[in-house]
Amino acid sequence: MRDYRLGRLLSEAYQILKGNYLALTSVTAVFAMVYWLLMRLNPNLLDLTTFKEEGLFKVLATLLLSQIFTHAFLKKYYLVLIRQPEVVKANFLQALKHTFTDGFSKRLKYHLLHIVTLFGIFVITTAFFAVALFYMKEGSFFSTLSFESVFKDIESLPSWFKALFFLVLFVVQAHFFMVSYIIQDTLSEDNILIPLTYRGCLKHSIRLMKGNKGKYFALTAFSFLVEFVYVNLVAKVILTLMWSPLSFLSVGFLLFVTFLKFITVDTFMATANALLADVLLTEEWQIAFFGGENE
Repeated sequence: MRDYRLGRLLSEAYQILKGNYLALTSVTAVFAMVYWLLMRLNPNLLDLTTFKEEGLFKVLATLLLSQIFTHAFLKKYYLVLIRQPEVVKANFLQALKHTFTDGFSKRLKYHLLHIVTLFGIFVITTAFFAVALFYMKEGSFFSTLSFESVFKDIESLPSWFKALFFLVLFVVQAHFFMVSYIIQDTLSEDNILIPLTYRGCLKHSIRLMKGNKGKYFALTAFSFLVEFVYVNLVAKVILTLMWSPLSFLSVGFLLFVTFLKFITVDTFMATANALLADVLLTEEWQIAFFGGENE
């Protein structure tokens, strides 16, 4: 197996990004535009303390669309480009078509199941901590069904409780990091082997992540660090220098900062995640075989 310690992984991801920047960022830019359109449909998506109960379905639908686009398209494209960068750059439109059409209907079905699985994990974890919260707050958490009061209670929780919640959620979901990437390979029309069932994808992901969750944790921690630096340093500096009293210009600068993050930070981290997945998949012959060499 190739060396995939964090430093080596990030270095290789940087070289891939550097050599294929336009091929990667052009697709990421499309995702940015899709994300922007989804935000236009639901401007309160990121402000969970303001949306009302009647807007919950709209929020969930928006999140579902963004997750489907990410899992079913972007991750497939990144895998294809990492494995065959020269082919993708020479046949960019064909590569995009391949990304969309290669076993798409089956991949879409599996990805929907995966999103439901992740949401179920979130609900179960939240319910477990909600019970603990009930005893900590002596029932005040369930005194009303208002979203505003629920989030107000959450904000008043001790930092260690919120940190523990996200740590447990992260550890549980880390077992399923490989599922989206496994789906791309096993359901490819070029795969010679019999495709895995969705349950098989879950089992292989858990097995592949055994002994590798530390590397995934390190990569995720680095991602949070980069996001923190960008939001608290780069973005604030840009907005401070470019902010305008004219509201439409201020919104334009904010969109510029968001778009810049998509084509730099997000593109780099997506490349690093796909590279880690490719390293693990390359050594796993029971998932997919493309003939000659496991791509």
